Amino acid sequence: MTKEEGKEKVKGLIELFKGSYAEKTASEKRAYNEATVREKFLNPFFDALGWAMASNDVEVEYSQVREDDGSKGKADYRFNLGAGKEFYVEAKKPSENLAAQCKHAIQARRYAYSANHTVTILTDFEEFQVYLGRGKAPKDEDQINTAMVSSLSCQYTDYLDRWDDIWRYFSRESVLAGSLENVPGVKKGAKGDVTVDALFLADIEKWRQALAENIYINNADLTPRLLNELVQKTIDRIIFLRICEDRDIESYGRILKLKSKPNIYKGLLALFRQADERYNSGLFHFKKESDREDFDDISCKIIIEDEPLIKIIDRLYWPGGPYAFAVMPADILGQVYERFLGKVIEIGERGLTVEEKPEVKKAGGVFYTPEYIVDYIVKNTVGRLLEGKKPDTAAKIKILDPACGSGAFLINAYQCLLDWHLDWHKANNPEKYTGKNKPLIKDDHDNYRLSLAERKKILLNNIHGVDIDSQAVEVARLSLLLKCLEGQNRHSLQTELFHERLLPDLDGNVKCGNSLIGRDFYDDQQGSLFDMEQKLKINAFDWNTEFKAIMADSGFDAVIGNPPYVGGSVFEEQYRSYIESKYCSYEYQLNMFSIFIEKGINLLKQDGRISYITPAVFLAQHYFKNIRDLILKNNIDYILLLNYKVFESADTGDTCVFQISKNFTKDHKVRHATIRKMEDFADIDFKIKSQSEFVANIRSEFNVTLDKNFVEKISISTVKLKEIAEIIMGIKPYQKGKGVPKQTESTVTERIFDSKTKSSEIFKQYLIGKDIDRYTTKPIEERFIKYGKWLAEPRVTAPFDRTKIILRQTSDKIRATLDEDRYCNLNNIYNIELKNGLDHKFLLGILNSKLFIFVYQSIVPEKGRVFAEVKKVNLGQLPIRTIALENPAEKQKHDDMVALVDAMLKYHKALQQTGLDSQSKKIIQDDIASTECKIDSLVYELYGLTPEEQRLVEGKL
Repeated sequence: MTKEEGKEKVKGLIELFKGSYAEKTASEKRAYNEATVREKFLNPFFDALGWAMASNDVEVEYSQVREDDGSKGKADYRFNLGAGKEFYVEAKKPSENLAAQCKHAIQARRYAYSANHTVTILTDFEEFQVYLGRGKAPKDEDQINTAMVSSLSCQYTDYLDRWDDIWRYFSRESVLAGSLENVPGVKKGAKGDVTVDALFLADIEKWRQALAENIYINNADLTPRLLNELVQKTIDRIIFLRICEDRDIESYGRILKLKSKPNIYKGLLALFRQADERYNSGLFHFKKESDREDFDDISCKIIIEDEPLIKIIDRLYWPGGPYAFAVMPADILGQVYERFLGKVIEIGERGLTVEEKPEVKKAGGVFYTPEYIVDYIVKNTVGRLLEGKKPDTAAKIKILDPACGSGAFLINAYQCLLDWHLDWHKANNPEKYTGKNKPLIKDDHDNYRLSLAERKKILLNNIHGVDIDSQAVEVARLSLLLKCLEGQNRHSLQTELFHERLLPDLDGNVKCGNSLIGRDFYDDQQGSLFDMEQKLKINAFDWNTEFKAIMADSGFDAVIGNPPYVGGSVFEEQYRSYIESKYCSYEYQLNMFSIFIEKGINLLKQDGRISYITPAVFLAQHYFKNIRDLILKNNIDYILLLNYKVFESADTGDTCVFQISKNFTKDHKVRHATIRKMEDFADIDFKIKSQSEFVANIRSEFNVTLDKNFVEKISISTVKLKEIAEIIMGIKPYQKGKGVPKQTESTVTERIFDSKTKSSEIFKQYLIGKDIDRYTTKPIEERFIKYGKWLAEPRVTAPFDRTKIILRQTSDKIRATLDEDRYCNLNNIYNIELKNGLDHKFLLGILNSKLFIFVYQSIVPEKGRVFAEVKKVNLGQLPIRTIALENPAEKQKHDDMVALVDAMLKYHKALQQTGLDSQSKKIIQDDIASTECKIDSLVYELYGLTPEEQRLVEGKL
């Protein structure tokens, strides 16, 4: 459908509407219902915009069991082309005056807000109203024009005049191209805007605090661990039942009615017990049964006063809160819970507090994987494993996330399986199924869907997860159970599973334990020496016992996920020694994600696939060589380097998505690509590299950013920096037990060698890393150190008393300058002294150039990482152009570089002067920019780069 063809079709609809409705009597208009409008006008209208109304792109909601305020049910239409390319349409009968009744606008906005859609449409064909969704939380006092996109809202008589705009934003081809992000008002936002995930997170964090305080006051002898568990379970149970209400699985308002009765918690417990009988999910285990030993016998005994529960209940229902839970996506709920689980209730001297977990603090935040990345990983693992299968063989596929968190990857994998089974059965004579246990069922509108029994079977057969955090396991199970119930309502459940419990028990599928530490952890240690809290923290996990049948059958078919990124400092020594003894990938710096890669490979059966998103540092950093060597014993299917900020709430630097198949083929080819923005995932431009190139590399580096020919070219006529220069780290002033005499604890804490004045010649002014930048030094005048053997590591061979290049250690790129003032410096600065007669300024120009930013970040993909560090071993490998000073042409290039760098140093020094007026500052900045271009051009010339190669370098910075 072209734009002009669509316009012509809408022209006919306008004439039809005039004749069949607009010119009718008032009573005839009132009899004109919503179903007729949808069939005669709205379906053809969106068809004119290029949407195939019977396709998977459009989900039509037929159920009329909804309230006008959106408190139950879903929107009438969901147009969906993937993440960020979806919107709802809420339909009404034409006799409803949309411009005068705010309740309809509120209803449409609540759907869009809760689903995190950019916009939503409210229409009865006679009127067409567009509202902003994302960030615009509806409130009871809102007016009809609140969050309305006036420039796109119109009457049916205006459709032809406004067709260009309607097509530009809502045609299928436009939405596919990302038009919804460009709707007026979407990007701009406004003060006070808050997305649904941020708002819901703020709410449940308040609930946690209020419940924790109330439970702690009213119930004696609660440990922090038990208090966390009780609070978490109470919130989870309420949210589960509230979502079931909005989905019409439970009667709407059951929880709300408890507000009018005394002892709300007693009423909640009654609902929880009913849920135990109805659902059979681990969320509501309150009594011992033959098939389950573990049950909750504490929640029923505690006291919770009404006040915190009233606040929770009020917020869960309109108008107290904006949420429409029937449309809230699983990944939104997952994002909220992932961040929620990053904190824990503590009981200490200050009383009850909520603190960030140490591992979250160390990692720099919570890493909730964006849905589009989860989707890509799942499609290329689970999706590929399903190719050519039948349901009986698909049932044998075992999928694992060994660090599942709130369950994002498991939910997506489960959805992938559900979609595949539905498509397979529909394509293979669906009418043949009869009897009680048939996998397909027809709904009231003659559409096929999987039976709940089939959905349960798929979940139990295929999906498995492990997490060390019991609360995360609880949430993952909750999310999977909600996914299992998706599309169901009270009527369908009663028809399908009369007198049966509705949900599977996931205790055997999603388990709590330490994926990396087995029960053999205690073999070389006396288990009795560990108290219960230590054992709970270690949480040893025996894979052969917990997944006995799977491990006996050689392991899992797919291992997927986003493993923890934390480094070794959060590990106690006993864990570290165990990891070192059990995992060959362990090197001197312990990083959990690399150990998870090894564990994942070990858990795979032959020909299985592992796919993770992790920091990209393991691709080339020297201390990840062991894990690279292990990976190279298998086939690398693809590597995607993600050269942008992937995680909103955490800084990790460059990340990568990769997939490994557990087999080995000689001359295997690796697909690789660099992704610079989210949109690039829609059409990835893969390049091919032989895996043997990685093997041939002395450090087994997976260099996927630098083309082999490019590397060879810039290495011509060069030597490694370590061959022509001394690279020495600055002094380490303090460390207990070091220095002569050995430093004591008080020596370190009191910093006795530091001084604000130069008391004698042995006191040296010193620099720290943040004092230097490219071509710049900003020393602090009143900072000296008493230099000598009493320092922990005085670095006596460092050229502190000579001219040298100094380079900042904590950075994701090279930041260097020249020190001609002979400062001392600390161990977050490298000192570089040339040994070959070249001027230091020549080397400085090369190191600070765009080419070397590109080369360094290609070798060490740490761009954007909060704690990125320049390593000596990586500096030493940099290819430095040799210069034959006896050759006049070569010497001229050397001297030109020295002159340019000399100018840069002077310009930067001038820029630091106090009292500079804005015009003078602008002139100096222009001089710096011009000189920098000349330095870059000279470096390109020195390394022989073509104009095309120069554009490649500059385009990737």
